[in-house]
Amino acid sequence: MGMPSTVKTWRHTVNQRTAASGVVATDHKNAMYAMVSALAPISGSPPAGSWVHMQSCDSVNINTTEGNLNNLLTSAAKFVWNTSANGTQVRSWVVLKQPGISANFQICIECHAGTGSASVFERFIRLYVSPSAGFGSGAAGTLTARPTATDEIAIRDGSTTAPWFGYWMGSTTPFTTTFAPVVHVMQSTDGECTRVVFCCAGKSRSFFIFDKQCNPITGATHTFIVGADAMASDATALTYAEWNDAVHMRGLNSTLVFDCYLTAEGYIAGMLGERLNVVANEISGEWPLSPIGLTSETVGARGRFGTLYDLWWGTSNQADGTTYPAAGSKLLVQFGHLVFPWNGSTPLLT
Repeated sequence: MGMPSTVKTWRHTVNQRTAASGVVATDHKNAMYAMVSALAPISGSPPAGSWVHMQSCDSVNINTTEGNLNNLLTSAAKFVWNTSANGTQVRSWVVLKQPGISANFQICIECHAGTGSASVFERFIRLYVSPSAGFGSGAAGTLTARPTATDEIAIRDGSTTAPWFGYWMGSTTPFTTTFAPVVHVMQSTDGECTRVVFCCAGKSRSFFIFDKQCNPITGATHTFIVGADAMASDATALTYAEWNDAVHMRGLNSTLVFDCYLTAEGYIAGMLGERLNVVANEISGEWPLSPIGLTSETVGARGRFGTLYDLWWGTSNQADGTTYPAAGSKLLVQFGHLVFPWNGSTPLLT
């Protein structure tokens, strides 16, 4: 069946590995800095498709001037968390815009543990999306609170209520002691698609996605899809069962927020439920890679939606970091069960 063709041109800021620091809170800060600085580069002229800095706070100062050179979060140490669960202490936050998704599409990342309770508060964040109003259309940001948007949608809210809660990089086991984070940021040069994969200790642990839908349905008022999921146990997070069974993606139609599953086509002339093909084609030796659809069961927005650009389900029988072709060009890479366009390098998992 051959390799699938990509629709987008991709820019990769991948294999960003920081050695274990000896302090678990610092390791989380290093991972967050790697992601944010790749999304919105703060030196030189930002590459095509980059996110744009709108506001930032480093816990000491606030800058509300648009432009990536105005980002105050210029090092991992600038990412400062509040010091108690749901505390009112100073903290860092940043607002970024991605006009490739829509004219004023913004995200706000706040270094805030919410109502989560843990000895390392850096394991929690709050992440919100504003489809058009922009952050600051509600409350302005302060040193102790992020700005709000009148149309904001919670993606990770730091609460203890599933599914928009919990740790942003993984479950309990790998992250209570110091670790070496590896961050892969993949962005389309038209700005329509952004994917971030966090790895540690030989596995993919978390997946963030901010995408414009491919093949959107007729009548949709917004065509973005967003999600941020960390594993629920000490196993790879990016599994078909995890993303097909649980709602980890969100969209918006008019004022209705709907929650999505990732769907897959069936093999052997039928759907296989919570499984993907575990054998290669016996004639060609090729592994099947299938496109990914979106399905919502939210009342008022039930049904099949669009698909995702340049993202495929792989097999459940190949390891994290598998590349396609296996040697040479390495055009695609598999993290968990998801297959992404790749840049030919050897992917790091640890």
